[in-house]
Amino acid sequence: MHYSSDDYKRYTAAEEDFALYLEAQERLKRADGRFLSHEEVFGDKGFDFTDAELNDVEFE
Repeated sequence: MHYSSDDYKRYTAAEEDFALYLEAQERLKRADGRFLSHEEVFGDKGFDFTDAELNDVEFE
């Protein structure tokens, strides 16, 4: 059987999605019910979009 590149992309995307689903299920099984806040994960300082100097981005 011959698969097109679009078929391959679709199948690999589905495989990746399923792997992520299984990982999420395992994490939920081990979860203690406590969830971390944004600050606990990333620290007190969040990402400041002014630091990114978005005006310098060039699109071709």
